[in-house]
Amino acid sequence: MPPIRRKLITGRLLVAAAAVAAVLAFEPAERHVASIALLRLMNAHDSRAPSVAERALTDLEAQGENVNAKIYGPSAGDARMSIVLAHGIHHEGIAERRLVQFARQLASVGCRVLTPELPDLRAYRISQRSVGILRSSVSYLARDGGEVGLIGFSFTGGLSLLAAADPKIGRQLDYVASIGGHHDLERTLRFLLSHQAMGPNGTRQLDAHEYGLLVLIYGQLRHLELGADEAIVADVIRAWLDRDRPRAKRRAEQLATAAGKRIYSQLATQQLSQLSPSLLPWLRGQRGQLLRLSPRGRLKNIPSRVLLVHGEADDVVPYEETLWAIRELERTGQPFQSLITPLLGHVGVQSEPSLLARARLVHMMAQLM
Repeated sequence: MPPIRRKLITGRLLVAAAAVAAVLAFEPAERHVASIALLRLMNAHDSRAPSVAERALTDLEAQGENVNAKIYGPSAGDARMSIVLAHGIHHEGIAERRLVQFARQLASVGCRVLTPELPDLRAYRISQRSVGILRSSVSYLARDGGEVGLIGFSFTGGLSLLAAADPKIGRQLDYVASIGGHHDLERTLRFLLSHQAMGPNGTRQLDAHEYGLLVLIYGQLRHLELGADEAIVADVIRAWLDRDRPRAKRRAEQLATAAGKRIYSQLATQQLSQLSPSLLPWLRGQRGQLLRLSPRGRLKNIPSRVLLVHGEADDVVPYEETLWAIRELERTGQPFQSLITPLLGHVGVQSEPSLLARARLVHMMAQLM
């Protein structure tokens, strides 16, 4: 290697290392070690997690119904803080491996972590019911005193911001964190149909991940005029979302109509975007309902700190949603921290960029503890 190039590379590494050291100096080392572990656990291929105390919770209620939940870590009196950790749209709910690992890692550094089951999100539906469960979960932890945090992933990030905008709940929180969350649900769903990510400074073309589109289609099958095959197509898509391809194929063999068979063919060949024109009219008619499931326009009501993290490569909820949230918070003058990072995809670690990028994400994740 030529001496000049070697010096340049060495210089860049020293600058990056100095930046890492400067960032880490502002937070307790224990939190940064834990946040590095959290990032490792966001990698789908990593199965390690510490062993901590955990138990099922039997006395959490929301809107008159008992909520299935688990609690990790020390008792209230011994915890450094308490955290509600909300799962995203996933059929395993609070049993999803990475969520469990995340909860255990937080608990291993002295946090008391509550993971409430959100039945509608397990069933691939975004609803006010989930917001109510998040609010009740915060109140449950807050009754013991001490600091309480609320962390939501993906669409639950947006719902967590919405829950924190309730004045009573917001006053019980030290912070609310949205990781890959939405600001405007209608705009996010429009992206899934159009592959156009609209931000405050313009629009960019981005291929939406089929998973998000599939969730949207699953909830709106009645608009596709499937007749007798509607229930079968619903079962096929649900099996596909649950990653049970054999079950999806077996159920698809029972399809009787051309429309039903066409949808299965589009699903199997990753061409579901052909259905987008059929769903755009429905989306236009749902503006009011979807706005009620969005934190847009309500961030000024959040009295706690707001933490926003988004991956540059997110192709389910584009990072433009966090840019919109940042713009709204800047106008209100509220305290918030934000990070849009190349290290993340859709709330999962997907690459190994610069040391500085990693340091910034470690610093942000340390704020959760």
